[in-house]
Amino acid sequence: MESEQYTEALGPLRRATALEPARTAWRLPLAKALHRTGDAPGAVEALGTVVRGQPTPAEVSTARALMEQIADPFSGFPKAAEAKLEEGMRYLKDLDAPQHAILAFEEILLDYPDVAVVHALLGLAYQRLDDAGRAVDEFKQAIERAPRDGKNHFYLGELYLARQRPDAARVSFEKAVALHPLLETAWFHLGDIHLERRDLTAARESFTVATALAPEAVAMRGKLALVYQLEGDFAAAERELRRVVEKDPENMEFSLRLGLLYTEQAMKASRPEARKTAASEAERWLMKVLETQPENAVASRALQQLKAQ
Repeated sequence: MESEQYTEALGPLRRATALEPARTAWRLPLAKALHRTGDAPGAVEALGTVVRGQPTPAEVSTARALMEQIADPFSGFPKAAEAKLEEGMRYLKDLDAPQHAILAFEEILLDYPDVAVVHALLGLAYQRLDDAGRAVDEFKQAIERAPRDGKNHFYLGELYLARQRPDAARVSFEKAVALHPLLETAWFHLGDIHLERRDLTAARESFTVATALAPEAVAMRGKLALVYQLEGDFAAAERELRRVVEKDPENMEFSLRLGLLYTEQAMKASRPEARKTAASEAERWLMKVLETQPENAVASRALQQLKAQ
């Protein structure tokens, strides 16, 4: 790979991944080689395998950098329109003035009607104005002009989700992560949709990818812990909750959740010693919450439940 002989490297890398499909370490160099030899869909597919394989933060960082090269929405953007694009983005992002952003983006489209990223930005501006109809139309136009850009499907999915259309949102998010596997928020939304449908396996898979891509995101880890708890995997749920409270001991929401998890374990334990251990841990976490929040009714009720056992 150092000699940049990507074509020659493809054969050995493909053989290595075929021999050890569970080992994701080979997938990153394979993705890079596929990208450099012009097979963008193959590269994206390899990156999809990487993110599903519990990648390290370093691997995630490398995968992100490669994905940004593969799916740069501004690649080939007309030079003559760059100043107007910057103006529109400043209005949209910095000044929160979507009406002015729309004027700038529409001016670009008069001269360059097929630039997908401008349609996507126009959709985001209309969404900011709560004009869902125009936003959907612009996102669909962006998808039509750049069908392999996962972010356009993601924008459409977020809009459907905001309009309480989870089935349409799920389809869009599935397309988004297939085309851009590094979109952790799309994975997170997918996990939520699967959880609502009580498809715990699919929810766990989505939340696992989301937490691998954003290991510091507390909400994502909390949802993964919830799925483990619903599946009855208390050890895994405890592991995820502890990861949060170890980094943020003042997080009372997760301290309470640990207390409730141990309470549930104590209630379900069949062996007296297991029940005693779980009850002791539950009491410790619930008391911690009540020291800070004496009025916390959920913690009080759980503590009473334990004492009534």
